[in-house]
Amino acid sequence: MAKYVTISARILEEKKKEMEKYDLQPTEIIREAIDNEIKRRKAQEIKQKLETVSTELAKINPDETAKLIREERDKR
Repeated sequence: MAKYVTISARILEEKKKEMEKYDLQPTEIIREAIDNEIKRRKAQEIKQKLETVSTELAKINPDETAKLIREERDKR
Protein backbone atom coordinates (compact mmCIF):
# COMPACT_ATOMS: atom_id res chain seq x y z
CA MET A 1 0.00 0.00 0.00
CA ALA A 2 1.33 3.44 -0.93
CA LYS A 3 2.20 5.82 1.85
CA TYR A 4 1.16 9.42 1.32
CA VAL A 5 2.65 12.62 2.71
CA THR A 6 1.21 16.11 2.83
CA ILE A 7 2.80 19.07 1.10
CA SER A 8 1.62 22.64 0.98
CA ALA A 9 2.17 25.65 -1.23
CA ARG A 10 1.37 29.33 -0.97
CA ILE A 11 -0.44 30.87 -3.91
CA LEU A 12 -1.83 34.31 -4.55
CA GLU A 13 -5.34 34.84 -3.24
CA GLU A 14 -6.33 35.85 -6.77
CA LYS A 15 -5.25 32.43 -8.06
CA LYS A 16 -7.23 30.68 -5.33
CA LYS A 17 -10.36 32.58 -6.36
CA GLU A 18 -9.80 31.68 -10.00
CA MET A 19 -9.36 28.03 -9.06
CA GLU A 20 -12.66 28.14 -7.19
CA LYS A 21 -14.33 29.89 -10.13
CA TYR A 22 -13.26 27.11 -12.50
CA ASP A 23 -13.80 24.36 -9.91
CA LEU A 24 -10.16 23.29 -10.08
CA GLN A 25 -8.91 20.80 -7.52
CA PRO A 26 -5.42 21.75 -6.32
CA THR A 27 -4.60 18.18 -5.31
CA GLU A 28 -5.15 16.90 -8.84
CA ILE A 29 -3.18 19.75 -10.39
CA ILE A 30 -0.26 19.39 -7.99
CA ARG A 31 -0.04 15.61 -8.42
CA GLU A 32 -0.12 15.90 -12.19
CA ALA A 33 2.48 18.69 -12.21
CA ILE A 34 4.81 16.70 -9.97
CA ASP A 35 4.37 13.54 -12.07
CA ASN A 36 5.07 15.48 -15.27
CA GLU A 37 8.18 17.12 -13.83
CA ILE A 38 9.53 13.78 -12.60
CA LYS A 39 8.96 12.24 -16.05
CA ARG A 40 10.66 15.22 -17.70
CA ARG A 41 13.69 14.99 -15.44
CA LYS A 42 13.99 11.21 -15.89
CA ALA A 43 13.86 11.65 -19.66
CA GLN A 44 16.51 14.36 -19.43
CA GLU A 45 18.72 12.08 -17.32
CA ILE A 46 18.33 9.21 -19.80
CA LYS A 47 19.11 11.54 -22.70
CA GLN A 48 22.33 12.66 -21.00
CA LYS A 49 23.36 9.05 -20.36
CA LEU A 50 22.62 8.12 -23.98
CA GLU A 51 24.75 11.02 -25.19
CA THR A 52 27.62 9.81 -23.01
CA VAL A 53 27.30 6.23 -24.22
CA SER A 54 27.00 7.38 -27.83
CA THR A 55 30.20 9.40 -27.48
CA GLU A 56 32.02 6.40 -26.05
CA LEU A 57 30.68 4.04 -28.71
CA ALA A 58 31.83 6.41 -31.44
CA LYS A 59 35.40 5.92 -30.21
CA ILE A 60 35.27 2.17 -30.87
CA ASN A 61 36.88 1.04 -34.12
CA PRO A 62 34.49 -1.34 -35.93
CA ASP A 63 37.38 -3.17 -37.63
CA GLU A 64 39.05 -3.82 -34.28
CA THR A 65 35.75 -5.05 -32.85
CA ALA A 66 35.25 -7.45 -35.76
CA LYS A 67 38.81 -8.71 -35.34
CA LEU A 68 38.27 -9.40 -31.64
CA ILE A 69 35.00 -11.23 -32.34
CA ARG A 70 36.69 -13.39 -34.98
CA GLU A 71 39.52 -14.23 -32.58
CA GLU A 72 37.05 -15.27 -29.87
CA ARG A 73 35.09 -17.43 -32.32
CA ASP A 74 38.28 -19.10 -33.55
CA LYS A 75 39.17 -20.07 -29.96
CA ARG A 76 36.07 -22.31 -29.78
